[in-house]
Amino acid sequence: MSCFYRRIVSLLFCMALIGCDDPKVQKFISDVKNDSKVQEFISDVKDDPSIQRLISDVKTGLNVVNADIQAMTCEEDVKGMAKGVALNTPLGSTVSIVTVRDIREISRTEENIVCIGNVLLDDARKSQLRMEVFKDEIGNIFYVFNEVT
Repeated sequence: MSCFYRRIVSLLFCMALIGCDDPKVQKFISDVKNDSKVQEFISDVKDDPSIQRLISDVKTGLNVVNADIQAMTCEEDVKGMAKGVALNTPLGSTVSIVTVRDIREISRTEENIVCIGNVLLDDARKSQLRMEVFKDEIGNIFYVFNEVT
């Protein structure tokens, strides 16, 4: 199948996993789901490792939270979000965050907070983690965690 369908399916998975409630987005998802070519493509690639990795990346790397960014602190709020989160390594394996220590705020605006801290991973490695919580243009709040290399 074409790259076009792969992009549509990727977008569809992302929107469904994020849980966007916008009626226009919901109608788009419904229309795309009912397209026979998209259905055929989904059935052809549903077990494809790259699609499974995309779903995993979306589930673990971009998560929706219900909170007020203005009231958040790195120590009390963002740190708690990180514990147990799975991170993908450059080699394709997954590690989980066991603990976060020495967390500090490195920037803040009305719409985001960025923190950095030391983490212990379940493979016994220690690393630094950049944690960002942000609000999109329609008010959804997301967080993204990246290992600092």
